[in-house]
Amino acid sequence: MPKRWSTKPERTYLRTLLPEYVEAKAVKNGLKPFVSDATARFKGKFKRASAIIDLEKKIGSWFSNNTRAGSGVTDNPVLDLTQRKLLQPWQAYMKLEYESTLRPILDNAWAEYVKSCDNEVPKKKDFAFKNEMVKELYKKESAEVKARVEEYRKKHVNYEEADENADVRNLRFLEAVKKIPRSLITYTDSLAKQSGWSAIFWAGGPHPTLGGDLTSVLKASGTSTDGDTFPEWLERNPSMKEALEGVFDAWLRASFTSELCQERAVNRSTMRRVHKSSNNGDGEDGSDSDDSEDSDDESDVDDSYKRVKRSNPDDATACTPSKEDSSLANDIPTSSNAATSKTKDEKKKNKTKPAEPKKSEYELERERNIARNQILLAELEIKKARELLLRGEKKSDDGKKGVVAKEKESDESTEPPAGPDALGSKSSDGSEKAAEKGGEEGLKENDGVDDDEVRKDAGDLDDTSDIEDIDLASVHAIVGQMKWLDREKKAWEGIKSSSLEPSWDVLTTRFLIFEARLGSDTGRMPIENRPAQLNQWIPRNQSGSLRLGHAEMVGYIAAGLEDFRADSGEKWVRLKRGGPSGLYTVLVGLSWWMKEVKDDVPPGLSALIADIAWVIRRMTEDLPALAPIPSRGEKRPASDDAGGSRATRSKRPRKTD
Repeated sequence: MPKRWSTKPERTYLRTLLPEYVEAKAVKNGLKPFVSDATARFKGKFKRASAIIDLEKKIGSWFSNNTRAGSGVTDNPVLDLTQRKLLQPWQAYMKLEYESTLRPILDNAWAEYVKSCDNEVPKKKDFAFKNEMVKELYKKESAEVKARVEEYRKKHVNYEEADENADVRNLRFLEAVKKIPRSLITYTDSLAKQSGWSAIFWAGGPHPTLGGDLTSVLKASGTSTDGDTFPEWLERNPSMKEALEGVFDAWLRASFTSELCQERAVNRSTMRRVHKSSNNGDGEDGSDSDDSEDSDDESDVDDSYKRVKRSNPDDATACTPSKEDSSLANDIPTSSNAATSKTKDEKKKNKTKPAEPKKSEYELERERNIARNQILLAELEIKKARELLLRGEKKSDDGKKGVVAKEKESDESTEPPAGPDALGSKSSDGSEKAAEKGGEEGLKENDGVDDDEVRKDAGDLDDTSDIEDIDLASVHAIVGQMKWLDREKKAWEGIKSSSLEPSWDVLTTRFLIFEARLGSDTGRMPIENRPAQLNQWIPRNQSGSLRLGHAEMVGYIAAGLEDFRADSGEKWVRLKRGGPSGLYTVLVGLSWWMKEVKDDVPPGLSALIADIAWVIRRMTEDLPALAPIPSRGEKRPASDDAGGSRATRSKRPRKTD
C-alpha cells in the first residue's frame, strides 16, 4: 500500500472540517476559498505541513474522496437520536419468523391468490395481502411463540435484537462510540446556528477498543470575546479545567464499575473483523481513509477521546474547585442551596399550578421528529431557499420563452406556513390554521404506533383503500397512452424495482393513479434549490444515471414539502405537476436513494416517502375520476350541454330596410 501523506492526528483534524466543506460545496464557487483557508489553518496547526509538496491539492483531494458515496466517512456519520417505537406484535412476529417459517407460506398463498384471479389484475396488492395473512397466522400461534415475539419487541426498542452474545453487543457499542465525536460536532453546530447560543456536549464511558478503559469526548461551539474556543479557554484557566474534568471523571467512575468496563472490551481478533468490513482504502491520491487492518487496537482510536484519570471514586479532591475558581463552586448547586432557593410564594405557586397532561408516546415521538427535521433543514440552510421558492413567479405553460403569467393564489389555500413555528398560528385574515387536526399528527409510519393514536384520515401507509378499490387495468391503459411515460418505460421499471418496501409500492402506485387522472403534462416542479445533478440530467432527456446524496435530496424535497400537512384545505397548486418534469423527478431521485440504502431504510427516508405518498393522495382526490377506456372502434360520447343536445351557433338576423 502506498505511503500516506498525512498522519493520523492530521486526518482527525481534517475530519472536524467536513461539515464546513459540505456547506462550502453547496455555495457557488465556494470550494476554492474553503480549501485555501483549510490549508492555511492546517499549516498553522501542524509544523511539518510546510514541507508537504502540493499540500493544498492533497487537502482538496482528501475532502473530495472522503465525502463521496461509499467512502465510509459520510455513511451514517452521526448517531440517530430518535427513539425507536415499539413494534406491533404481528410486525415483530414477521421480522422474527419471516425467513425461517413465514416466507414460503406467504409466497405460496400469494401465488394461489393470483392464480384464482384468472389472469385479471389482483384486487389486493402483494404487501397488503401478506400483511393480512401474517396477522391471521399470528393469532393462531402458540403461547410459546407469542412469548418469544414479546421478548423480541422489547429487545428491538432497545437496539438489542441482534445481541447474540457479549462480543456482538460490544461491537454494536463500538460502532456507536466511533460516531460520537462527529455526532457531538454536528449537534453543537446545529444548536448554535439555530439558537445563537454556545453549546457544550460531553459524553463518556468504557471504550471497547481500549480494553474498556473509561474515556470521554467533549465538543463545544462558540467563542469567547477574545476569540478562544472552549478548549482553548480551558487551557488558559488550568484550575477551572482541572475542576471541570474532575467532576465528570468522578461521575463516570461512579457510573461504571471496573468489572463492567472489562466486560465492554473488544479483543484483537474481533477488531480485525471490524476493520476488514470497514476498510476505507486510504491511498496516496489524498483519500486518506483509515486502513487499520494491520494496526494495533489503540492506534485506531480517534484523538478526540480522553482517558479518565485513574483515581479512587470516593476521592472528592478531584471534584473540588480551587479558591481562585470560587465562581465555579458558586455555580454548582448543593442540596442545601437547592432546598432554600425557592421562596414561599414560588412554592405556593407551584403547588396551585395544575399538572400538565402527560403526553402520549406518539406525541413525544412526533416532537422528536420535528426537532430532528428542524436541525437538518437548518444545516442545509433550506429556509431561505424555501422562501424564494414560495415567492417565485409561476411560468406559463404556453411554451413561449420569456412569457410569465401572474397567478393569483389564495393565502389560506395554497400558501403553506413559513415553518413549524407557524403551525396553529393565526393567518393574516384572523382565521385559525387547522394545524393540530391536519398537521404532523397525520404522519404514521408502519412501525408500531397503535391505531387509536392516529387519525383515520392521516394518510398513513396502512390505509391503502384508495389503491385497493381502483381498477388498475384502466390506470395502466391510460398511462400507456402517455408518450412521455412510454419513452421512460425502462427507467420506470427501474424505479418500481428500486425497493421491495411496501411504502415504496404504495408511493409508485399512487403516482400512476395521479398521472392517469391528471391526464396531461402540467409543467415542472420549482427549480429553486434543485440539485445540480438533477438540473444536468433533465436537459439530457433524462438519460444517464442520476445519484443524489442524502442532503441534496432532503434539501430539494423538504424545501417544497416541509409543512404540507399543516392545512387540511390545501389545494397543492405548486406541487400538482405531471409529466417528465413534474413529480416524476422526485420519484427518480428517491429511487436512487432507495437503491443506495438497500434494505436498511433510515427513519427520515421512511417518513419522507410516507409524506409524499400522502400528498399525492390528497392531490388526486380533487382530480376528475378515471374515464372508462373505449374499445377499438367505439366512439367517445360527445360533450353535451344541459338538456343533452349540442348547442348550435346562433346567427345574427339579417337587417331589412
